[in-house]
Amino acid sequence: MKRLEIWGDMIPGNSSRKKSLDMDIGKNPFYLLQMFRMLAALNGSNYKKCKKELDTFTYLAGIKKGITKETYEDVPTLTYYPAQGAKQAVIVVPGGAYAYQCVEMEGTNVANALNKQGIAAFVLDYRLNPYRMPIPLMDMQRAVRYVRAHSEEFGIDEKKISLLGFSAGGYQVGGFANLLQGKNKFPAGYEMDEIDKVDDSVDTVSLLYPCLTWRYNLPILYILFPEEMVQNEKTKNQLLKEYDCIENLNSAGVRQFVCYGKKDHVVNHEQSRMYVETLRKANGDVTLMELEDADHGFGVSKDMNRKTDRWFQSYVKWLKSDNTGKSVR
Repeated sequence: MKRLEIWGDMIPGNSSRKKSLDMDIGKNPFYLLQMFRMLAALNGSNYKKCKKELDTFTYLAGIKKGITKETYEDVPTLTYYPAQGAKQAVIVVPGGAYAYQCVEMEGTNVANALNKQGIAAFVLDYRLNPYRMPIPLMDMQRAVRYVRAHSEEFGIDEKKISLLGFSAGGYQVGGFANLLQGKNKFPAGYEMDEIDKVDDSVDTVSLLYPCLTWRYNLPILYILFPEEMVQNEKTKNQLLKEYDCIENLNSAGVRQFVCYGKKDHVVNHEQSRMYVETLRKANGDVTLMELEDADHGFGVSKDMNRKTDRWFQSYVKWLKSDNTGKSVR
């Protein structure tokens, strides 16, 4: 296991500005209580109330613990989990509503499980609240380019780089694949390096209980864009449309796997069904797996002994097969 910084000397979107200037952090909050408040707020619509709940949890889960910085100077990384003789690699992207990252069940456990299947894994630590879009998506794009640029060093096939995202990590993957892949949206003043010129295409895309549109979870929109944009009805609707992976589907040429729990109470799974239907109408190659008994955030357990872990076996079988179902890896 090795932690790798994916950007060079210049990290687009970073500055010495204090994050607290852009956040509404509640006083004397308790971690577990605030987690429940944050989860409840994800289905809300009141700007000030919802933003405060997410900002407060971002502070408790990241800034207060020293996991993320007090200023906009976070350093995005990939944690590399090598597998003996692996030619295939998966970039794993944890979720957490862009308020924090669920690293264990949607990152570390997944990477270890992939290693046992002979697949190399990279867990992405991307920038989140209060960074603004498209900065998190730029971290996703940079991760793909970084792995490809160093593929020979890692001993993997540069044509076998796949993405696997959970919840908000599913948006990271879906948003990148449909909105950013093949493009550059660097801010003014950023100087591109050689890795920025590397091909950012991927072999497969996999989405686990993903948030693919923010129409059902407006608070995520609230923390990813300035107040003046999301409080204005016209610009809010423009953002919802511009960042909607279903309305802007542009990844039909990439083989995809989508899985969700039908008892999900955090992210409306209807958006996943709509995404799959849109892909199929565009002649995309997509596999859908529904878990009747699963809620949101099931990820992968450490010992792979939960009923919901069955999705992983199906995913690996799919990943190791071509679109005819014949095993090729």
